[in-house]
Amino acid sequence: MKYKQWESSGDRRNESDVARALESRWDCRLHKLPKQYRMDYFATRGGVGLAFIEVKCRTHSSTRYKTLMLSLAKYMAAKTMGQATGLPVFLVSRYTDATKFVSLMQDDFPMSMGGRTATSRDERDLEPIIQIPTERMSDLYE
Repeated sequence: MKYKQWESSGDRRNESDVARALESRWDCRLHKLPKQYRMDYFATRGGVGLAFIEVKCRTHSSTRYKTLMLSLAKYMAAKTMGQATGLPVFLVSRYTDATKFVSLMQDDFPMSMGGRTATSRDERDLEPIIQIPTERMSDLYE
């Protein structure tokens, strides 16, 4: 069964805006990765790999929720990429009031069932997730 992709052109534009900000702030080049890599970007500097990056764009403030949810499947893919390459893997989330990031190579994020429950679009919206405490995220511009 073929599943609908929920990412819109606006979502891709927002993600691209975050990528450009990261390139400027971290003095690197971000390369958009094909879907099979499960991460959004590969960061390089001088042609040498630096990190893998997953980007999220939220429509609320960074203080609205105590955690950021990430699918367990995405987290496992991030851990596999980091372990296989020895490179760090970061989750970067742009909120309405800040852009924050965290390493996904940590092992102590709480897990639960969750996802998009209030306005589910299909059966894939409820799944195992990790909950990243927003207080553990660093501000990109500090």
